[in-house]
Amino acid sequence: MPRMVASRVSLPAQEQRVDDRYSLDEVIGRGGTAEVYRARDEKTGQVVALKRALPAAPALAARRRLLLEREYYTLAQLAHPRIIEVYAYGIDEAGAYYTMELLAGEDFATPRKLAWQDACALLLDVASSLAILHSRGLLHRDVSARNVRRGRDGRVKLLDFGALSSMGTSLEVAGTPPYVPPEALQMQVLDARADLFALGALAYYLLAGRHAYGARKLAELRDMWRSAPQPLSRVTPEVPAALSALTMQLLSLDRMARPPSAAEVMRRLCVISGLPIETDIAVSRAYLTMPGLVGREALQVASRRALLRLTQAQGGALLIEGAAGSGRTRALDACVLDGRLLGAQVVRADASLGAAGDWAVARTLCSQLVELLPQQANAVLRPLTPWLGPFLPVLRGETAPRSSWPERNALIRGLRDFVLGLAERERLLLAVDDVDRIDEPSLAFLAALCGHADTRSVVLALTVDSASRTSSDKSLSLLYARAQVLELAPLTAAQTKTLLAPVFGDLPIVQSLSERVYALAQGNPRDTMELAEHLVERGLARYEAGSWSLPPEISESDMPHSMASSLLSRVQSLSADARSVAELMAVTEQPGLSSEQFELLCPEWERSRLYAALQELVTARLLLSAADHYAFYMRGLSQVLRDAMSDESAREAHRRWADMLTQTGADALVRAQHMLEAGRMVEATSLLLSLDLRARYPNVPLIERALRYAGEQGLPARQQRELRLGLLTSTVVALDVTRFTHWAPLALVDLERESGLVAYRELQNVPDPERLMRALNLTQDRRLALPEDERGFDIAEAISRLLRLSNGYAVMAIWTVDAELLQGFPSLKPLASLSPVVGLMQDLLSATEHWVCGRVELALDMFLLLLARITREVPEGIDAEQHRGLCNLFHVLLGMLKASNGIDAEHHAKQLETDATMRASAWRIRQLYQLTQGNALEASSCGRRVDLLKLQQSVELIGAGGVEVVELWSAIRVGDLMSLGAALELVRTAADRYRGWLPVLALGESAYAALQADWPAALAHAEHGLAVAAGRHACCVMLAAARVDALRGLGRVNEAVAEGHRYTRHFVSTLQQPALDLAAAYAYALSAAGRYAEAFSQLEAAAADAARLAVTGHTLGYVFETAAYVALEARDTPRFEVAFAACALEYKRGHNPHLGARLSRLFDAAQSERLRVIQLAGLLDEAGLHIALGVEQSLLRDRFGECIDRLDRAHCALSLMLSQGERASGFWFAASPRGLVLLGGIPSDSPPPELQRWVQTWFEHLPAALFEEQPVTETLDVSTEVETSVQPGVLSNDGDTGMPARLLASDGREFEPLLLGESDRPPLGVFVLEVGRGTRLMPTRALLGEIASALLRHGDVLGK
Repeated sequence: MPRMVASRVSLPAQEQRVDDRYSLDEVIGRGGTAEVYRARDEKTGQVVALKRALPAAPALAARRRLLLEREYYTLAQLAHPRIIEVYAYGIDEAGAYYTMELLAGEDFATPRKLAWQDACALLLDVASSLAILHSRGLLHRDVSARNVRRGRDGRVKLLDFGALSSMGTSLEVAGTPPYVPPEALQMQVLDARADLFALGALAYYLLAGRHAYGARKLAELRDMWRSAPQPLSRVTPEVPAALSALTMQLLSLDRMARPPSAAEVMRRLCVISGLPIETDIAVSRAYLTMPGLVGREALQVASRRALLRLTQAQGGALLIEGAAGSGRTRALDACVLDGRLLGAQVVRADASLGAAGDWAVARTLCSQLVELLPQQANAVLRPLTPWLGPFLPVLRGETAPRSSWPERNALIRGLRDFVLGLAERERLLLAVDDVDRIDEPSLAFLAALCGHADTRSVVLALTVDSASRTSSDKSLSLLYARAQVLELAPLTAAQTKTLLAPVFGDLPIVQSLSERVYALAQGNPRDTMELAEHLVERGLARYEAGSWSLPPEISESDMPHSMASSLLSRVQSLSADARSVAELMAVTEQPGLSSEQFELLCPEWERSRLYAALQELVTARLLLSAADHYAFYMRGLSQVLRDAMSDESAREAHRRWADMLTQTGADALVRAQHMLEAGRMVEATSLLLSLDLRARYPNVPLIERALRYAGEQGLPARQQRELRLGLLTSTVVALDVTRFTHWAPLALVDLERESGLVAYRELQNVPDPERLMRALNLTQDRRLALPEDERGFDIAEAISRLLRLSNGYAVMAIWTVDAELLQGFPSLKPLASLSPVVGLMQDLLSATEHWVCGRVELALDMFLLLLARITREVPEGIDAEQHRGLCNLFHVLLGMLKASNGIDAEHHAKQLETDATMRASAWRIRQLYQLTQGNALEASSCGRRVDLLKLQQSVELIGAGGVEVVELWSAIRVGDLMSLGAALELVRTAADRYRGWLPVLALGESAYAALQADWPAALAHAEHGLAVAAGRHACCVMLAAARVDALRGLGRVNEAVAEGHRYTRHFVSTLQQPALDLAAAYAYALSAAGRYAEAFSQLEAAAADAARLAVTGHTLGYVFETAAYVALEARDTPRFEVAFAACALEYKRGHNPHLGARLSRLFDAAQSERLRVIQLAGLLDEAGLHIALGVEQSLLRDRFGECIDRLDRAHCALSLMLSQGERASGFWFAASPRGLVLLGGIPSDSPPPELQRWVQTWFEHLPAALFEEQPVTETLDVSTEVETSVQPGVLSNDGDTGMPARLLASDGREFEPLLLGESDRPPLGVFVLEVGRGTRLMPTRALLGEIASALLRHGDVLGK
């Protein structure tokens, strides 16, 4: 905030009166937003100072008025002898003003030295006023020589509270440059020590006669801070050493090195000067300062590593997650400071105390960037003007942000490109606190930016409440998926003591006190400090004579029973007005409210009454305030208030909100919610019925509550039907299966009766078509016989609603993979003659059932016929928009069905892209297809496009559930153990909610066990899945294949052959085709039984099925891989060559390293069988598939290029080893002259203790020849696996038993070593990999060679 400058200006005659009461003499001070006059109160004759807001545009004038109001009412509440006294507030035709005492004494704007005794007394007065401010949670932020003035009594008072804010906030920089602390420019959260820096600057100025840092502009400060000011002892030798030391300590650039509180400064000034010490509760409370960052060392290391990427022209996103009060904001402060130390341009925004409305946070961030980098910003903005046109005036500060723009998507894209463009020129750090509470468009902008941050020099540092992890918000979910999540764990008991130690010192009781506090606060840093404040407020902790005193014992009654009870006691001590204001904030989801909103919520209150209540809440540390915004000091407070509110109070608070939102025309759904809570059910229901619930993401619980009310109050039947169907539409949009399955049967009861289906079933003895006509007549007669308010829909409307509901059933059945859900929907065949659309929707349900039951070929045929019918002509009875919607629906369903089965569906994706609202579905189809081709990178890219399009309101009819199933199938077919484990976590979550996902989970569990050769578990999971699926599930074929494989793995070959034969015949008879996975499993079983001809017959039939349907990708490749292995067993070289070539052609499609590894192992197997290796190598070349080397080289270069240090590269190399070797865990030990050094592990960096001893001893026992330098040759020997004749076992403590090839650790895991090196140098180190239940699948030689070369290339060698 610009400082107030003293000036004296004569006024024209017409400007010399205010409100017909005050005569203005002259201007005595002017700032950027207000000016101060000498004036006479004609009513009392008193000479006063009058402060008035400067004229401005309407929006800005309103804001200035609110700021002036807040300043006045805050000062009126303080009433402290060292703070200037205010008299009256008013508004006249020229604007708002208030009057205050006019101090006739000197100010200190003109530099001159004071005697140290006078300076001490003056500083003590200022420190006393700061102590009172700080005890009420407030910061002055503009302590300076111009803002202190002597009164007639010779004592000093503090002036100009225009920059007042709450502690714990981070706002725009305010104050006079020589007095601004470093943390303000660094945009850290401010505490009392920010004002103390300014007090130190004032002390230096008064004692030395000049500024310590004499900057005229804020931009000059950073250069000045590089050199320390001359010590006071040299400038003014007569100043006592203790006063000089205190002044220099206050001026410390590190706020942690300054005195902790104004009260502590007062104590030391009193000791130096001999003046009396103040000891009241407010001063004691002021000794409690913001604690240091305790127990967050690991988080700081992780954030610094991410920020170091900025030095490599790379970026990323950090999501600092923790519970309320866990220190998220303090952690963000540390991140901001680290960013500045790296030379980044930092901009920051806060959800709670920033501007309100759509785009508020985006505007704050971007306008700060424009201000910081004006030239670069103009250069970047010039080509973006077509997209950012509506936003440019906002960025320049010319207008306030509007609530919405018509081109929302273009704005998101334009703002993203603006930031990315700047990031090509400067290193940027965008910090946002409480990102889960910011406005929706800004969150979408950050999510879009997050997807590209790793390609530019921009880091997003965001904080989020851990309770938001389960949020259904699409943008927030996208941030979680793309950002590095850093979790803030609760403090330990020892860390709690560390946090309290700087507050209470080393008093003997601190140990027991910290234990009690820890038991209550459960490691929450903010709650810990709240309990410390509780002791001060109860008078148990007092600061006297320079130290804290506590009673010898603190009884149970002295401490609250819980944090909630502590907060409740503070709430109960509030006045009625303050509590009412707090309750208004508690019943809304808005993170913060402005003064203007409070005035609209309480229109009958006088401003003095409202601001007195707000100030009481700020003083009680229940609200934070900044500028004209207020937010709860802690999130848990809103829940405490809601729990404590009476029903009457809750209704009153919601009534005020409903009235205010109605007056402002705000969000209708939010308005309806407050109306419901206020008991205004009729208004809420009418409002909900007027909305198109398909047009937005709905509030399902709100609509459900309105529906229950409609039933309880007996609203007209039609309104109840409308609400119920609106709720069902909402549940489909929200994919809320639980509510859909609860309410859909109730809706069907009415719709079957009102559409004529019930009457049709009753007339069983009447022949068609007469039966249908009589049923419709009977239905109409029954409807007309009812009272008008009990009638539902007429027949035509009921049929229309029934068809719409059938669409919802189809979507839900596909999402939940649950054919049983469709059994609850009635057949529409009796109504088919009424409209072609009825027949279409009946066939849609039948095709959907085929899909969900695994009858893929039949479902494809039906969907293709339906699409042909709907595109050939527009069915009678539907308009163009409905026709387009039906076409889109069939393209989506056909596209997803084809893509998920490895059939090219690009035609359907392109058709959908012609409709801007369907582009998300188009890219989802492409993602599914790429997954079936094994192309995980391209699939991930398509997934990102889907996420961005969904942020831009593109529609996805089925949701991401299909992706999770296909990801699981893909991981199984590729044989990627780590990806399979990750996919299983998602599937487990879905299986907890949807019964249709249980067979999917069983399939994944069976495959996971099979990859680790745990055949009993694999068999048990497969049999459980088959039992649950009951022959009606899309996973039946793969479950049957898993069971056959498990039987073969257990050595029960004959049983596997018999079951393979049985399943093959069964799936042919039930049309559950194609059954490629089963064909491969059955062929392996036949091969194990020596029945090679039958195995080839099964595989050839499967390949023919795939060719008929145009299936490609890893599923077909696995069939050919199976044929190749069967050929190896049969010693059939011609068949092997053909199968190998066909397998290579399918596996190359996705450029997948895991498929490349499989092909390499097949190639190695051919070598070991002494087949024609040269010809096979030629086939490998013809397929363009040097996957064993080429893909891995590319992958390693990409991965290592992203790493920032040796530890990162070690972790990356180990991840690749585990992934390709299909292992669950392992460690990397680098070789050094002193032995092996542990550089990392997965999933933990801490190996079993005996493992580290064992691998060191194993390494020492290697042949000496391995460590001798060898002549450089062209041959690369990338791995040497050393085994001795000793049988596997556990190394004894004395190490005399010899060296085993494996170690069985105490936790039950078995490990084996793998030496890494090149032939011309000593070994680089040892990978120690978990064996995994009988398997010994080794990573490919090509991968080992590339890792060795990469580590050498980057210099990650600990040897010579």
